[in-house]
Amino acid sequence: RYWVVGGVGRLIENGTRSDEHTFSEKYLAQAESILRHLLYKEKGADFRPDNDAVLLAINSPRGHCIEALINLTLCSCRRAKKQYGNHVETWAHFQPIYDAELVRADTGEYEFATLVVTHLQNFLYMSEKWVLANLDKIFDQDNGQKWLCAMSGYAYVNMVYEPVYKYLRDNRHFIRAMDDETVQKRVTEKIVENIAFAYLNDFEKLEDESSLIHQLLVRRKRAELGPLIWFFWVRRNGEDEKLRNKVFELWPRLLEVIDTNSKEGRRVASSLCRWSVFV
Repeated sequence: RYWVVGGVGRLIENGTRSDEHTFSEKYLAQAESILRHLLYKEKGADFRPDNDAVLLAINSPRGHCIEALINLTLCSCRRAKKQYGNHVETWAHFQPIYDAELVRADTGEYEFATLVVTHLQNFLYMSEKWVLANLDKIFDQDNGQKWLCAMSGYAYVNMVYEPVYKYLRDNRHFIRAMDDETVQKRVTEKIVENIAFAYLNDFEKLEDESSLIHQLLVRRKRAELGPLIWFFWVRRNGEDEKLRNKVFELWPRLLEVIDTNSKEGRRVASSLCRWSVFV
């Protein structure tokens, strides 16, 4: 039956993902009813700290149904905005389902705790107010597994939204994740990319000792400095004066903290040679 549940979820997800290939509007209410029933009945997969939470969530029957629900909600919101100019009432209709899903992690079901973050940009579109009001529940530091799932999901977010970034920074989620050995490497790399983006866009200041860009220099960890160097190198563009100025500001500070007497330090110094393209 697990294949059946997952198959139903995939069918509805595929039928609502793209406006060009959406099934008839008259079936949306029926699809919603089916998903509500499946989500009520279907139990979650077995999440553990050493799991890849995102991989597990997107492949579990319950995860398929949640992704289908998210796509169905997005489809309904797009239709409402096109027809009425906004999707406030449509979101209000679906919100109670997501409110209930937020607390399912307390019973050991972590699919939504993971997928709400991987779909962060979609939820910000559907209701920025709901996202910002529920950040404490989404990134729940009192529930270790739920928090790990949320941070794993954050590694797949391809945007930096300043209010969410500042929330995670100010509540020490980023520092905790970089210090947690159970957190996967891609999460640390995503956090460093976020910090670099924030520095590039001036909501992280190098001269501010409490800033995370400053903390990366203080920590002197190759796992963090390597992705920082890479972030700027892959964006090299001779015409981007702001990027070049940021590199020149950061470069001597990096040289100060690199220990070339150690193997790890020499590897960071070797990576830093890439920045010669900015000269």
